[in-house]
Amino acid sequence: VPPAPVWPELRPLLAQSEIEPDTWGLLNHIKHLASQGTPRDNAVLATLWRHLAHWPGLLALIQTGFAPLRQDGTIMRAFGQVHELAQTEGARLAQLCPNEAAMPDDARKMIATYVGSPVAVAHMVTLGHALARWLETEANN
Repeated sequence: VPPAPVWPELRPLLAQSEIEPDTWGLLNHIKHLASQGTPRDNAVLATLWRHLAHWPGLLALIQTGFAPLRQDGTIMRAFGQVHELAQTEGARLAQLCPNEAAMPDDARKMIATYVGSPVAVAHMVTLGHALARWLETEANN
C-alpha cells in the first residue's frame, strides 16, 4: 500500500466580504457547474470553491475548462454514474451494518443536514475528482 500523500495546510475559508468582487463573480459561475439547465439563484456554493478563492487564476481556469463539459452534458452524465454507483454500493454496505448505529443525536443531525441531498454530494465528488485528475495530469506534463 503506498503511503498517504502529505497535504499542505489548508488556507482559511474566506467569507464573502474577504473575497474580491471579480473572484466572487467567478465563484458564482463555478457553483452552477453542478446544475442542469438555467442557473438557479439559490444554488449552493460548495466550500471547495471558497477555499480556492485564494487563487482566482485557478478558478478562472476551472470555469473555462469545465464550462464546455457542463454545456455538452459530460458533467451531468458523470454525476449520474457516480450517484448510481453510490446508491448501489451504499445499499450493499447497508446490509453489513446494524439497523441502528450508536451515534449521538447531534452527529446524526449534522450528517443528515450535510448529506440531505445525495445528488449534491455526488456532484462535488465528481467535480473534485475531475479537478484532482486534471491537476495531476498537468503536474506530470
